[in-house]
Amino acid sequence: MLKKTIIFSLMIFLLLTLIGCGNSDEINEESSQEEDVSEEQAVESYTYIYDGTEIKLNTEAQPIIDSLGEEISYFESESCAFPGLDKVYTYPGLEIQTYEKDGIDHILSINILDDTIATNKDIRLFDSFSKVEEAYGENYEEETGQYIYTKGNTKLSFLVKDDEVIAIEYSAIVEETN
Repeated sequence: MLKKTIIFSLMIFLLLTLIGCGNSDEINEESSQEEDVSEEQAVESYTYIYDGTEIKLNTEAQPIIDSLGEEISYFESESCAFPGLDKVYTYPGLEIQTYEKDGIDHILSINILDDTIATNKDIRLFDSFSKVEEAYGENYEEETGQYIYTKGNTKLSFLVKDDEVIAIEYSAIVEETN
């Protein structure tokens, strides 16, 4: 049953990602970190720490991919939103998707795949939504069961069904270049 729930969650998130392929309404090019923003940084953004590696959305992907080591699987396809290829790297409990900008791959999204890992504020798949609100607050937008927190040019989304988190995604807000 757990395997079916995870597969269902992934299918929902992939569908939501594909639906967003043609959406250019969310444009913002400022970037920084989720934690401890210095005085010179004007806007905060979500980052994720995985196995000791800080993964910043909208930043160059290659140093991060190199730091994470060999992935479990790798997939690439022509992008529907950007020139070049979309690339998906899968690690234990985590999936990272990239987009190409000016010939360089950048981090587009981070999907938490199972309950073995958590967000930086210790939210895991199958936690209650009240735990999400306790950790991240009530400053979110709700769209058909998806609760979206926005910081700068990034989003943190929780897909919730029957008061249970069934998908977690960090995503970059980027300008469509097609």
